[in-house]
Amino acid sequence: NSAKKQLFLTTPGFKDESLYIFPRKEGGSIVGGTFIPNQWSGVVDPELAKRMIARAKKYLPELVDPKLGNDP
Repeated sequence: NSAKKQLFLTTPGFKDESLYIFPRKEGGSIVGGTFIPNQWSGVVDPELAKRMIARAKKYLPELVDPKLGNDP
């Protein structure tokens, strides 16, 4: 689903993590949220991904539509 607004916030307890969500004009949303100095690995950290998804769902629950089956 598409976010209806842009969101950016910091994450207490995780100093290098934040949450940003940008709606895309063609539909859908961009979700992200890390800046780890000197970390250049392209390997996905599964625990970090879980935290990012949980934050996105907490602050913009409309991103998930059970009818579409898009709940990771």
